[in-house]
Amino acid sequence: MDPIHLNKILYDIVLLIIMFVAFIIFKYVVVPFQTGFYCDDYSINMEFKESTVSNSVLIVLILPVPFLFMIITEIFRTAYMKFKHSKLSLHNKYRIIIKKDRIIHLNEQFGNLLINFGAYSFGLLCNLIITLIGKKTIGRLRPNFLSVCKPSINPYKELCNTQVTGRTFLIPGFHFDCLEIDMNKINESRKSFPSGHSSSSFYAMIFLILYVHKFWNKRNLGFVPQFFQFLMFTTAWYVALSRVTDNKHHPTDVLAGSILGTLLAGFTFYYLNLFYRRYNFRLKYDASNDGLKKIDFVESSNLRNSNGIKQV
Repeated sequence: MDPIHLNKILYDIVLLIIMFVAFIIFKYVVVPFQTGFYCDDYSINMEFKESTVSNSVLIVLILPVPFLFMIITEIFRTAYMKFKHSKLSLHNKYRIIIKKDRIIHLNEQFGNLLINFGAYSFGLLCNLIITLIGKKTIGRLRPNFLSVCKPSINPYKELCNTQVTGRTFLIPGFHFDCLEIDMNKINESRKSFPSGHSSSSFYAMIFLILYVHKFWNKRNLGFVPQFFQFLMFTTAWYVALSRVTDNKHHPTDVLAGSILGTLLAGFTFYYLNLFYRRYNFRLKYDASNDGLKKIDFVESSNLRNSNGIKQV
């Protein structure tokens, strides 16, 4: 394969750090836009409920689970090829250029994992940042906003009498005060659009669905890949629906978040696939083999022997 210069790897690491810092700034520094609600809008008067899928559970779903899944897949893929093709020499290495006269070699399996982790992390940070931009820019009130705010008066009864006040649109903090003293809770209840749980869970699960489609051998594993893909989609679907039943988001928030996560997962995996088409190994065969065998676990269209002959 073509060697990869160390500078490219360093650029990617610096970019990931910059994006992570941007995510922290958007999450903890930027204050959401303070919008209001119309007097005939009762959708923000729902009771407060604890999240069915907590933030800690969501973090597990979008970080340890995908990484562990990719690690297990890479281990299984390597073991399968060694078992299925015992004469195959799996000694491919990623070549990383340090200087003109210095090249280090990285084990193929470890290199694949780093590439997959990097691409997934980049797409995840893009998803989180775009989601936060929507939350902080729109400032849409959650369905449980009034329950969190604890208004000093009943805004619907005392402020929405148009014959007396003439108001049809109320802004919390301007037309009435919130008795809740924790501003973090109030600001959090202003970040309804789009749903972060939905965008994050759909990004992680759709990415893994595409990952299974590419790297798992469907002919040899029967319905196993489809079963895991079903579980992944169901997980994302359940997380998204729970945000509506928990009064955390409006249905349109969940829909927007789900679409956003799905699109970003598709774009991320598309560019990851382009990388593999350009850089991935054309598996080498021992000269002792009595003919060229096709490896079932990977796409045969990507295989070439040591002389560069494409396998069919």
